[in-house]
This record gives sequence, structure tokens and C-alpha cells, in this order.
Amino acid sequence: MDEHILIQKVKKGDKEAFKSLFLANKDRVYRFVRSMINKSEDVDEIVIDVFFKAFHDIKNFKEKSKFSTWLYRIAHNTSIDYFRKKKRELINTDKYQEYANQSDIQKSLAKFEITERESIIRGAIEKIDPENRDMIKYVFFEGLKQEEIAELLDIQKGTVYSRLHNAKKKLKLILLNEGFVN
Repeated sequence: MDEHILIQKVKKGDKEAFKSLFLANKDRVYRFVRSMINKSEDVDEIVIDVFFKAFHDIKNFKEKSKFSTWLYRIAHNTSIDYFRKKKRELINTDKYQEYANQSDIQKSLAKFEITERESIIRGAIEKIDPENRDMIKYVFFEGLKQEEIAELLDIQKGTVYSRLHNAKKKLKLILLNEGFVN
């Protein structure tokens, strides 16, 4: 069914229509929140909160942008609220669990090398200022287009382009300084 029709039905209180919107968007919202929050049990809670807010605020959705962009905005704000409440850095322990569960030495070494590279890149990304770091996450982890990011953050497309360019330069410089890139 057409997204516009589903939205109109949800605005009239149709829970089945909202279920359709939820099913169509839940995985993308989960990945989006997961790119910002590293603690999976908190991600689930935040995603539920995002859809709860979307259901209750859909009457305010003007359809000037895509529904997914509006939903990403809610997810972004909800994640920021989460950080404000927690006020601490979360550590992704998945890589350590994967390493601990490996039984074969060769697989363990290969996995460790991949995990080490991933850790270096993620660590370098975390060293970038939050505005530029978000650009990297939105583009490379979420696959958002510059227009979508501009709409999501309510900034000019040129600002997105500039921040992304600066973020790439900073990331490359950090990786060069750490000897990771030639």
C-alpha cells in the first residue's frame, strides 16, 4: 500500500496501517540507532520509544519530507536524549565476545585482525568532533544521502557536504598518524 495512504490511515487511528509502516521501517531505524548507540539492549528500547513517539506524533507529520526522514529525525533526537541521560561513553563488547567464542586458532587470529582494524577505524571515528562524526555514520553506516541528512538535521545540503568532506580529511589524518593508512 502507498505510504501516503498508510500515513493518512494512521492519522485517523488505524493501528494496522501503523503496523505496516513499522514493519517497513523497523530494520532501518534499528540500524540507524545502532550506529549511534553501542549497547544492544538499549537500542531495542530506543527503537520502541521511537515508534511510540512516531505513533503519537504522526498528526504533526506534514509530509513535506519522506516518512523515513521524519522517523530518522525522531530516532536521532531520541538517541541524543539517551546520551544526555546516560552521560557516559558506551563500549561495544561484541568484538570481545566473538573473539572469546572462537575455538580454532587460525579463525581466532583472522577474526582478531579484522576486529583490530575495525576497532582502530571506530576509534578514529570517535576522535572526530560529534558533528563530523555523525556525517560519517549517516553516510557510511546508514547509507543516507546528503539531501536526507540535510533534511534530518535541518541544515543546508552544502553544510552536509562540507562537514562530510572535513570528516573524511580528519579521519584520514588520524589513520595516517596511527600508521593505519599509507
